[in-house]
Amino acid sequence: MDKDFKRRITHEVIILLGVLMLLFFVTRLWPLILLALIGLLFCVIRLLFLKPKAAEVVPDLPPTEPKSDIELDITRRAFGLLQRRITEELNALYPNARWVWSVPNAMAMISDGSQVYILLNRAGGYRRAEVIVSNLQFKALRFETVGTDESHTDEPDTETEENSESGETDYSLLAFEWVEENSLKLNQLCNDAIANGINTFLIPSDDLPVSESLSALCEELVRSGFIAAEITEDGIEITYSSKPAERE
Repeated sequence: MDKDFKRRITHEVIILLGVLMLLFFVTRLWPLILLALIGLLFCVIRLLFLKPKAAEVVPDLPPTEPKSDIELDITRRAFGLLQRRITEELNALYPNARWVWSVPNAMAMISDGSQVYILLNRAGGYRRAEVIVSNLQFKALRFETVGTDESHTDEPDTETEENSESGETDYSLLAFEWVEENSLKLNQLCNDAIANGINTFLIPSDDLPVSESLSALCEELVRSGFIAAEITEDGIEITYSSKPAERE
C-alpha cells in the first residue's frame, strides 16, 4: 500500500478512537479509556512518520556552454595574443615593418599544428617569415630570404644589395605592396568571374604599376594563391582555377 492510503486509514482510526474515548468517558469505563489513549498516541506517532516530505527545491542553474564553444573561444583568444606577440617581435626588429598572414585560414592551421607564414613589408629586405608556435604560444620568427629558407640575421638581404650594385631595380617589394593594397579589388574581380562562369579575369593595364614591374607582379600574384598570371597587351590575365566555374 502507498503512504497516502496508510495515512487515510490512520486518520480514520484516530477519529474512531476519539469517539470511543468519549463514549468510555460517559460510561465511566476507565480501563478502556486508558487503552484507547495508548492506541491514539500510537496512531498519532504513526501518522507523523507517514507525513509526506516537502519537495526538494532545486535551484535553476544557468545553461552551460557546449565544450566546443568554450574551446573555440580559448583558441580565438590565443590567436589574438599570438598576433600581438608577432607585431611586438617584428616592431622590435623593424619599427616600420608591416605583416599579413600568408593564408586566410591561419588560425585553423595553427590549431592543427601546421606551419604558418607571414608576408613582410619594410622588414630589412625580408619578404616572408615562418611563425614558430608551440601549444598556441608564440616562440620566434624564422625569416626567409627570397628563394631560400634562412634564419634571420641583422645583415641585409644579399640579393637586394647585388641588384642595387648591378644597376637593376628590384620590383618585388613594389609588387608585394600592390597586391596587398588591391586585395579587395582582386577578390571582387574573381567573384565577378565566378558569376560569369569563367576561371580567368583581366587586370586592366591602367590599374597596374610601371611596366617594368609586371614580371615581379605576376610572380607575386601566383605566390598569393592564384594558379597563373600572364602579361597581355591589355594588362595581366589571372587564372584562379583549373576548371571554369559553373553558372548558377
